[in-house]
Amino acid sequence: MKKTNLMPSIIVTVLLAAGLLAQTPAVTVVATPAPVINRGNLSPTFRNLLGFMGDRLAIAGNERLTLNGTVTLSDGSKTIAIVTLELPDHLRYVQTLPQRIITYDGSTVLTSSGPPTTVDNNLVESVVLDGVERFLIGQAQGLALRFMGPHIQFVDPANSPRPTSLCELYQVSEKERFISNVKTKQKLFCFDSHTRLIASAFYQNPASGSSITRYENGKVVFSLAVAGSAVAAAQNDGIFNKP
Repeated sequence: MKKTNLMPSIIVTVLLAAGLLAQTPAVTVVATPAPVINRGNLSPTFRNLLGFMGDRLAIAGNERLTLNGTVTLSDGSKTIAIVTLELPDHLRYVQTLPQRIITYDGSTVLTSSGPPTTVDNNLVESVVLDGVERFLIGQAQGLALRFMGPHIQFVDPANSPRPTSLCELYQVSEKERFISNVKTKQKLFCFDSHTRLIASAFYQNPASGSSITRYENGKVVFSLAVAGSAVAAAQNDGIFNKP
């Protein structure tokens, strides 16, 4: 019996299939950017706080915030600085005099003048990790939280001239990022009882500090007075990776 040669038909079938595949237009699927925080991941109390923040955390496209203003350094001198923050925890700090750049990519602090100092780490922590944005992100991620009480009259024991704050006070337990021999840190967040926004953050470590204005041993060592700001979408431009 003569054997039937199936090879040509197989080759034709493969070629036809390849041709059909080649003619199929490519379809590009563009995913809708997710917001930084999903409201459903927050308790009702903090969902209201998210509303006070506008749409920066709730709607994608507002992750990057650029601030420009005057910085008061620990020696009392002032300089112009541009601070670029990108949620959840990226920073680029550009100081004019003395000229200096500090970056933080969420895990590593780098500077244009060598290894970061304790002062550099303090600046990053105060600006990036002590704000309401980072507080809400932490709550969405399930950080341990303790409500200390409403309308608490809170006085900074290390800075008695500082005005007393009337607070909704919360204690948060979070990972310590800058001190190698410390695993966790307890922070107290004082939410102003009237505005519902963070008035201060208090905690203790070998180089203690607070929020945008940083106190150490009762003295201001860093203060940023913002003159302008701009919000933009997240960008993969590498500015947080190196000074």
